[in-house]
Amino acid sequence: MPSKPSMVSVKQLFNGGNKWLLMIIACVVTVINMGLVLSFGSLFVALMEKFQTDHSTTAAVQSLLVGGTLSFGVVSGILISRIGLTLVTFISGILVTSGFCMSYFAVSIYFLYVSIGIVSAIGISLSFISSLTLARQAFTGTQSMVFISLVNTSISVGAIIYPFFLQWLRERYGLSGTFLILGGITSNTFTLFVMCRMHHVDVKSTTSKYGSVGDIVSDSAPGKNSEGQRKKVRYFEDLISLAYLCLLFATGFSVAAFNGYIALMLDISLWKGFSNSQGLLSMEVYHIFGILSRLLPAVVKYKTNISVFVCAIISAASGCIGQLMLYVTSGFVPYIIGTCLSGIAIGGILSSSLILIIEVVRLEQSPVAYGLLYTANGLLSTVTGYMLGKFRDISDSYSSVILTICGSQLIAAVLYFIAYISWKRKTSKENILYFKEVDLLAPTNVENDL
Repeated sequence: MPSKPSMVSVKQLFNGGNKWLLMIIACVVTVINMGLVLSFGSLFVALMEKFQTDHSTTAAVQSLLVGGTLSFGVVSGILISRIGLTLVTFISGILVTSGFCMSYFAVSIYFLYVSIGIVSAIGISLSFISSLTLARQAFTGTQSMVFISLVNTSISVGAIIYPFFLQWLRERYGLSGTFLILGGITSNTFTLFVMCRMHHVDVKSTTSKYGSVGDIVSDSAPGKNSEGQRKKVRYFEDLISLAYLCLLFATGFSVAAFNGYIALMLDISLWKGFSNSQGLLSMEVYHIFGILSRLLPAVVKYKTNISVFVCAIISAASGCIGQLMLYVTSGFVPYIIGTCLSGIAIGGILSSSLILIIEVVRLEQSPVAYGLLYTANGLLSTVTGYMLGKFRDISDSYSSVILTICGSQLIAAVLYFIAYISWKRKTSKENILYFKEVDLLAPTNVENDL
């Protein structure tokens, strides 16, 4: 009987000719799935009309989709560490496709809460964290930053493609038919599984003195409780630093606010007195500038010595200014400028946060670190869309919504600044300790004479 092929690490696989093909597939899957998550708000008005629901109830669909996708991130990271990329990508393909196909039979918007907000959201989360893990473990140094930025940029590429496409599908096939077609489109998630299965991809086992995630789980088995608990405590103490916590909450506040804004963006443009086509155009502009800003942090890091923390601070400030422009102006041109600044903000923040994880945490911690980041984003996003919609229902105006988003960006900028100061102090202390150790280990004059 032929022997079973041995499992190889992501790094080993990517040393071969499949390096670029697998990365392209990861980016395409991200375009299909995550682009749809950010563009689902283009169906906001259609959902209200079909199911006869108010703003908050309707906004909850995308809030659950975005929140569920992001909130499941930490579980996705742990699953990848425990059962491997191949099985995780297979489960992802089943869930994301099934959720949209099930939505064809929806007779109530609450059905979509489960089919899209939970089933498809979990599947999309699994595929996205898998793609990030591939990019993170396949490359090192600047290449790792660039390819993580490319995966992240793929989100905005999909978000540019979907809005007008979803409108065309709805007009031609109706809302139910649109969901069924989306089920077929998202079935392309299985291509990532096929590539992983063909080459028996596994997560690279990287350990340190603190142990990896796999070490933690296995060492916590009966008979090894004491050693396992010590590794577990030291692992998470090293991961949960002040810089990482500030990064976590800053990104969560900013991303959650913008995710709620995306769900209501089309309705906000109608409230401002613009046409439906102008509203869709503003969504396109938002995502186009999001693409440009997603690439900027990696370029800045590669070309200059400017910290990516600075990019994050500037991005959050840009979002604050952009929302203020939406609040105080009434013309379409200022509205587009404010939308551009908001797009720059969300793209820069998402890309910066992913790159900063490379600097703040170790390689073996990255799946859990990414997962925690997206879980924090998701938990906040889950409630943000509903709350912003409720503000609109109560006040009959989007003024309070826009000011809330503006305030969240200001808070994020402050938290990024605190994270930057904390990280600088930590790295300075580590450098001082390193040079002291070098001095102690250096041979003395007496030893040289001997």
